[in-house]
Amino acid sequence: MLLGANDAMLPIPTARQSVPLEEYRANLKAIITHPNITAHSPKVLLVTPPPIDELAMLECDMAKGMGQLSRSARNTSKYAQVAREIAADVPGTMLIDLWRAVRNRAVELTPDWVQEDGSGKPWLGTLESGTRGGFKTLLTDGLHMDHEAYKLLFGLVSPHILVDDNREDHEKDVFPPWWVLNKAKTIETI
Repeated sequence: MLLGANDAMLPIPTARQSVPLEEYRANLKAIITHPNITAHSPKVLLVTPPPIDELAMLECDMAKGMGQLSRSARNTSKYAQVAREIAADVPGTMLIDLWRAVRNRAVELTPDWVQEDGSGKPWLGTLESGTRGGFKTLLTDGLHMDHEAYKLLFGLVSPHILVDDNREDHEKDVFPPWWVLNKAKTIETI
């Protein structure tokens, strides 16, 4: 589940999707621990919200008449951290850290940019840095991911969801593979 990018909107008058951080924490935990969810013993993949490119975001916000930045990189990072904490706190929850993966890839795609190291250097993609860098490739409008970022997400998620179709014990599957259900129309019989 990927929740938090819209919740992380700044609490400004034009923000209709903003959810306070502690409410987000409570909601996220309530969703993944709800009895109707846990009754199925699912494998829960909790995906952090992706980072924000404030420079592109501000341009879009101004074009929409918002008058100011609606999301910030630092605020969104707090929501990503809450998702990390919830994943660590709820047994059986697998963290997919999309925030770190996209940020790290944006830095890799930005020649001469030195990764932030806690030295106080502004983050890539912030108004303070003035540099979009690799975020131009990864975030179409500063918020929504482009195909390259979705490839990153797929790479993070696929090891946890892909099924070994060569195994023989499909009777435990909720939905067996199509060729088990429909043996009459396999390639050999067509």
